[in-house]
Parts: sequence; structure tokens; C-alpha cells
Amino acid sequence: MGLDPQELHISGLFDKDEKLKFVVPSYQREYVWDKKNWANLFDTIAENESEDFIGSIILVKTAESNKIGNPIKPHEVIDGQQRLTTLSVFFCSLYTVYSKYNIKVHSSTDDNYSQLKTFIALEKGGVVYPRIELQQQGNNNDIYLMLLREVGFKLPEKNVAYGTLRLLFRAYRFFLDKIDEYIIQNRKSEESSEDYNAEDLETLDTLFEKVKQLSTIVLTVPDRNEAINIFSALNSTGTPLSAVDLIKTDVLKASDSSEYYVLGWSTLIDNIKEPNEKVNDRFFRQFLNAFKKHYESKHGFRFEPVITSTNVYANYQRVLRKDNTWIIDEMYESGKDYSHFITLTKYEATGETDLSDLNEALFDLYKAEGTPSYILLLYLFKMRLDYNLEYSHLTDIVQFLIRYFVRRNYTDTPPTRELIRQFITIVENIGTLYCNIDTTTPEKICEYIKTELINSTASLKRLVDVLTGPIYEDNKNATRFILSYLIRKNGDNESKDPWSRDDRGKLQWTIEHVLPQTEKLSNEWIKMVSKGKAADDVRTDKQYAADIQAKYVHTIGNLTLTGYNSTLSARPFLEKRDHRDKNGNPIGYNNGFWLNKDLKDATEWNEVEIKKRAVSLINSIIELVQFDSESPVVIEDDIFNREE
Repeated sequence: MGLDPQELHISGLFDKDEKLKFVVPSYQREYVWDKKNWANLFDTIAENESEDFIGSIILVKTAESNKIGNPIKPHEVIDGQQRLTTLSVFFCSLYTVYSKYNIKVHSSTDDNYSQLKTFIALEKGGVVYPRIELQQQGNNNDIYLMLLREVGFKLPEKNVAYGTLRLLFRAYRFFLDKIDEYIIQNRKSEESSEDYNAEDLETLDTLFEKVKQLSTIVLTVPDRNEAINIFSALNSTGTPLSAVDLIKTDVLKASDSSEYYVLGWSTLIDNIKEPNEKVNDRFFRQFLNAFKKHYESKHGFRFEPVITSTNVYANYQRVLRKDNTWIIDEMYESGKDYSHFITLTKYEATGETDLSDLNEALFDLYKAEGTPSYILLLYLFKMRLDYNLEYSHLTDIVQFLIRYFVRRNYTDTPPTRELIRQFITIVENIGTLYCNIDTTTPEKICEYIKTELINSTASLKRLVDVLTGPIYEDNKNATRFILSYLIRKNGDNESKDPWSRDDRGKLQWTIEHVLPQTEKLSNEWIKMVSKGKAADDVRTDKQYAADIQAKYVHTIGNLTLTGYNSTLSARPFLEKRDHRDKNGNPIGYNNGFWLNKDLKDATEWNEVEIKKRAVSLINSIIELVQFDSESPVVIEDDIFNREE
């Protein structure tokens, strides 16, 4: 291969005189390192005493790198982009901390500060040239440029919505915290101060020296084809290649790295708009599960009965080894659909057709953990015109799937292991049973889907039995969904969304146990709960309250959504009911949610109130998840008096 490996320190790799710019090409994976990886890198830096090795880096020289007078020499990164990206973010954090000091305290600090700046970007003629350029898909590079502006580099304004919540900014904040911790831990003075001093600057200089002395092996290859061969065979000490990475490599090999397919791949990933590699992997699995029967019939391929995370690459290989890169073209529009399914984007109205109900239903299905049904939805949306399906039919199917998944998730019927195969079978039967397009009606397809799913899931009686039990303890995610779904379907306060998040990306409204789940109830709670004790009950108030807590604490009658759960905790009922945030906004039971309509005016909370509210909520749930073919069911107040 003619490789010429060089052993370099990080200081040599980022030497300003070398003018290297690291370009992450479109066929590379997006940035995926997380807190564990960041912590490992920081520990490696902080503990470096003898040129610790951090893995190899493979580069491809670009034509521009040889141009005379170029202010920077672009090299494509084939291996090591996760490390290089993370190092660049670390440099930004270090630069921010340096900037908080008076850097003129002594000359060595000034030199380090100036050198660090060149590790992040070079400047010539007033133009800033970042030392690393990330791929465009997922807005990675735009978010990185946002970070550079954040730390003080003058670059054109181009912000990305929620960019500060993405991995690059989270890594930046992580390293800021770790650097501050490192400085405080290395203070010789016992007096802790938030103000930086000369001693802290020396510690910062030491940390910078440690990162500069890290060792790496750099290999440079002559062209992209050679690079792709290495990319598919080598991953050094970095993150293991995912199935999507391997599929991407085969696509580029099959197309001789043509710009059409390099751009095409980027377009496909951009259509999905999801930087999480697990979601992208799931899309590729679900797409092939949805259409494998179609491709078997049309092209003669043979696939596994179920495409899984372990065999997805091998099954795509069966297509791509025959240079059938057309499959990527087939996936473009489905990538857009998938972005709508996972609620990153919304369907836009077409003419006079309002798709707000469809978007709302897709949002609820996603929150209801209905992702296994995306096999079916990918098929239906792609085949919509062939089967004369209107968006109203699709909306009806999605709304039905929400009811189905609420019931399935609580009763585990059918079990998780059967879900994927179930939706594959439904898709294949639609294609087989209704292969005669002329006689197939949208209504027949919708009826078939509903019948198959209804026959596979639990009865309303079974669902009610589960709902009277400790649903929070048994299934927190399903409970979070159903509480939010009740609000969305019954509430009229559109200013508060039960799924809204704060600036840090955390849910603003969390599950609250009205009767606290704390191990020891306060005297106020014992007194309130024990008011429901029968006159002939021989238990002490404390024991009675503990028994009521054990029986009902995780049941639906005792659960609601409030803001900032940690501030409510085990407080007395009336304090929790009337609690407000620092701005005076009600975040307790007076928060305006429909779910709290029985709590906002209540003055007591005991067994009777919990059971009464449970019956009311269970009846509301039944109204939402009952199938049209089922007889109406109303739960009576004696539901908790059945023999246990």
C-alpha cells in the first residue's frame, strides 16, 4: 500500500507550520463519542507521564494540499476522526478556561495560549481556517463552527436549532467541568476559591503540556479508493464500525466512489436527520424487513426471514455485491418518512390536505414506543399511491397503532420477541393477498391490518387488570406515556406540553407520586392517610399509612405529572398541590393539566381518593384505547374490592 507511518506527538500533528487541516469526508460516520469516551480521553491526558499512545490516524492527501500558497493543507480523515474531533473540542474547552485568566501573567502562559489557538484554527489575512472540518450530515460541521464562535473565533453566523444540546456542545461542557476539577484538585493551598490565580495557570500549562506530549501514529495514503479499503478493514482503537458504516463502504466501493453516490449517501442520511447511529441502523434493518419480500420477487434475492442487527450488513451485501446501488435511490424518500416517524420533522400540508392530525399521531406513536410498527409504516407510505391510500387512511392506521401499543406495552401481549416478525408478516400478506391492485381497496388494507393486530393483543379486561396494579413499578415508560397522552387528548391548555424540555434537554414535567414513595412517611402524611382508617382497624396509624402506601403508591390513581419533581418529593399534600417555581408559576397540582383536575381543589388524600381517581383515569384510558369493534366498557367503583 506504500504507507509511510510517522510517529508524532499531538504538538507535531497540530504544528502551525505543517498547516494540516483534517477533513472528515461524507462517507465517514458522524460524531458518536459519549461521556464514557470523553472521560477516558481526559484521564489519558491528565495521567500522561510518558508519551501515552492514543491510537493511529489515517489520512488521504487531497489535491488542494499541494497547492503553493495555500494557507492550510486539507487531508481527509479515514481513521481517527472520533479522537481528532474530541481533541478539537477539548482544545476549545481549554482555550475557554485560558481566556478566563489574565494570560499576560507570564510569558510561558502567553505562548501556550497562542499555540493552543493555532491548534483550533489558523488565521491569514483576517480569515479563520478551522483545523478540522466535520461532515455536513446531521449539521455536524455547522454545530462545530457554532462552538468556535462560542469560544471567540470570528466566523460567519449560522446557528443550528438545538445545536447547543448536541454531542459536540455536551462534550465541550464536560471538558470545562473536568478542567475546573483538575485545577482545584491540584491547588496546593487549602483555601478553595472560584477565582483563578497564578498557581492555577501553572496547573493549566501542565495540562496543556500533557496533551501535547500524547503520541500517535499517522499514516498517509494516496487516494480515496485506497482509503476506503483501509476504512473497511481497520478501525484501530476507535469506536467499532456499525452496520451502516459497512454498508456505506460497500456502496462507495460498488460505485467507484462516484460523487453521485458520495452525495447520494449524504442525502440519504440527511433525510433521516438523526445523528444517533442506533436509529440509523434501525432504519436500515426496518427498511429491508419491509421490502425484502418485494425485492425477492422482483430481483431474485434471498434474505434472512428477519433482518436483525447481527445480519443486516450481510443481507445488504447480497444486493450490493452485484453493484445494485439502486437500493440507495429507493431509500431516499423512505429516509424522509423515517424522519417524520421519529418526529424530527413533520409532514407539510399538501394543497388543501391538512396533515396536522397525522403529525400528532406519529408523535404519539413514537412516544408510545411504537417503533416496531415502522416496518409496516415504511411499506405503506412508500406504496401509498400504488394502493390508493389517502393520508386520512394512514392517519387512521397510526392512531390505531397507538391504541394497540398502549395495550401491548402494558400486557406484553404479544411478547417483544414476536413483534418484528408480526409486522413483517402483515407487510408480506398485504403484498400477497392484495397483489391485484385493481381489486384492492384502501379500506380492505386498513381492515386487514386492524384485524390481525386486534387478534394478537390482550383483551380490555386484561388491560384493566394491569392498570389497577403498580403500573409505575412495572413499566415506567408506558406510564409516562399514558399520563401525557391523557393530558394531550383531554386537556385544553395548549401552552403547556407534557413532553416539553428545558434548555438542558431535560423533561420539564415528571411523574409525581401524590402519596410519596419515600421509605418513611412524615407525620403530616400519616395523619392525613390514616383518616380513612375504619374504626375497628387495630393497626396503628403509622402501620396503616405504610400499608396503604405499599398497596397504592405506584398505582395510576396516585400518579400525576408536575414540574421539578425533586422540589416536591415528600412534602405535605397541600404544599405539593400549591407549589410554585421561583417565578411564581404553578408547578404543583395547580399547573393547569387536565390530569390534575381532581387534585387541584382536593384537601385530603387517602385510600378513598386514590381509588376514586384511579377509576376515573382508567375509564378515560379505556375510551382512548378501546378498539371500534369492541363493546363499550365502563369500570365501576368496586374494581379494587375484587378478591386479590
